[in-house]
Amino acid sequence: TGTYSVMEVANGCSSNTSIPVVVTVNAPPSTPIVTASGVTTFCDGGNVVLSSSAPTGNQWSDGSTGQFITVTASGVYTVFQVASGCTSSVSSPVIVTVTPVPATPSITASGPTTFCEGGSVTLLSSSPSGNLWTDGSTTSTINVTTTGVFAVSVSANGCTSLSSTPVQVIVNANPAAPTITQSGNTLTASPAASSYQWFLNGSPIPGANSQSFAASQSGTYAVQVTDANGCTSSQSISYVFTGSLNQMEAGISIFPNPSNGFVNLDFSAAGIE
Repeated sequence: TGTYSVMEVANGCSSNTSIPVVVTVNAPPSTPIVTASGVTTFCDGGNVVLSSSAPTGNQWSDGSTGQFITVTASGVYTVFQVASGCTSSVSSPVIVTVTPVPATPSITASGPTTFCEGGSVTLLSSSPSGNLWTDGSTTSTINVTTTGVFAVSVSANGCTSLSSTPVQVIVNANPAAPTITQSGNTLTASPAASSYQWFLNGSPIPGANSQSFAASQSGTYAVQVTDANGCTSSQSISYVFTGSLNQMEAGISIFPNPSNGFVNLDFSAAGIE
């Protein structure tokens, strides 16, 4: 920087001094410093704000010219400053890494998702690893035996996917074991149900599917009911049927007749042993 003029000397004579020229040498701007608002490695969908220490004259490597830039893509970011026609050195680079988010998983059920108590369904995630189910499980499959809504997400490289479409599982309670009452030779199951199956001595009686059953022989009877959801109870407490009074009267033999005051009673024909 300075003021410069010149004159000519010839044959011992000097010219007038030229009009002075002022030369100004501007110092280059300081090298700007880049500051990140947070971590520079993040998941897709996130961002980081990079700021230059220079308030004006910024020229970023992505073409931006403001003091701040919001970065959403992986890359190497630098900035330099232009001031008074001079350019600073380029800043130290900042490396931004954006990690992809895993694909949203889907759920496949091994069978119906509505079933009776005691049943189950297996839910399978489309991802072989990184699973986190809403019940806390981390395997690719879960075995479900209770009512609930189940979904799964996948984590990889520190990033978590969106949650899958939920699957609702409904477990219907089995009806209570029925009770049996007797009127004559008619056995009746309570309470009422959608369908019935009667048993004699542990074996199902073909065609005995009504709430009431007319017993025709002595034995141990039980009944099982099915409700409107298709769920079946356990068998009732066994009911021992020995025949009605009318059957007994019709099947009793008395001998000898006439007697000398002592008689024998034979119940075998009444189905009673």
